[in-house]
Amino acid sequence: MSVKYLLQQKGGEVHAIAPDASLEDCVSRLNEKRIGALVVQDKDGTLQGIVSERDILRAVDEPGGTLAGRTVGDIMTPREKLITTTSAQDVRDVMDTMTHHRIRHVPVLEGDTVVGIVSIGDAVKMLLDEVLTENKQLQGYISGEYA
Repeated sequence: MSVKYLLQQKGGEVHAIAPDASLEDCVSRLNEKRIGALVVQDKDGTLQGIVSERDILRAVDEPGGTLAGRTVGDIMTPREKLITTTSAQDVRDVMDTMTHHRIRHVPVLEGDTVVGIVSIGDAVKMLLDEVLTENKQLQGYISGEYA
């Protein structure tokens, strides 16, 4: 199944934050939205990077690490290091990429526009739903329900 289908099922809402936003604001937004990452975009909506819970934990764990006085831009994964996907990509391939790179969130781009974000949880849920549906259909076939 495609990333496009996944986004249609979960919704393509993208939560973003500016690179000059404080880390305190970032943490509040993550908690408020109950999500693990925010896309970082400038005033024009241009993708600058991504900031995740892990980025925040790493920043706090640094010697003298604190959130006070720091911005999202200080700790985010910048655009040039960002792993992205497109809506045409197969969810299994995106999941393999996330597993290989040990990341949990991948922005979905169409050209330069962020149209969604896929989390590892989204991918697992979709694949589990697919397997359960297939299982139910096979049980129906075996029982003669679909004769």
